[in-house]
Amino acid sequence: MHKTATKSLLNPAQILSWLGVAAGLRIADMGCGSTGHFTFPSAQSVGHFGVVYAVDVQRAMVKSIEAAAHQRNLKNVIGVWADIERYGSTPIPEKTIDLALLVNTLSHARRQSAMLAESARLLKRGGHLLVIEWHQDRHPLRSAGIKSVDPVRLVEAAEEAGLIPVLSFTPGEWHAGWIFTKQK
Repeated sequence: MHKTATKSLLNPAQILSWLGVAAGLRIADMGCGSTGHFTFPSAQSVGHFGVVYAVDVQRAMVKSIEAAAHQRNLKNVIGVWADIERYGSTPIPEKTIDLALLVNTLSHARRQSAMLAESARLLKRGGHLLVIEWHQDRHPLRSAGIKSVDPVRLVEAAEEAGLIPVLSFTPGEWHAGWIFTKQK
């Protein structure tokens, strides 16, 4: 029997716990959006000695996350304005991130390969990239024009960026997930 991580749309705290996210880690939520769906649970998981970079191409999204972090008294959330579809554009020192997150982000990208390469650039050796996207065959927004990511092309592009596939999994009823690691 195949199990999913959750019955809800996505349960970030459960997924982060399953990944072993712990105090002191450095996380980059690439394409964080305005709600901090993964940013804030990540910030709680890494604690005062960790840091979560909330990265987005839209300044308004970054400002929204910064304001919400301030309201929640989360001093370990740092807003970063960057175009993650441009290699080298994210002002986070390269090879410093333990875990990068691309959650429902690649499906909106024109340059998915560049987004994967930019995420890989930030990862430490042995760091991980978590990708979660709408399931290719069964997602409720397909009729609204929201596309999914081709899993074969995703793995190929990740490997081109220097990432090794570790695991594919089902993080929720409507999503597919992959974990990659950076070898070099």
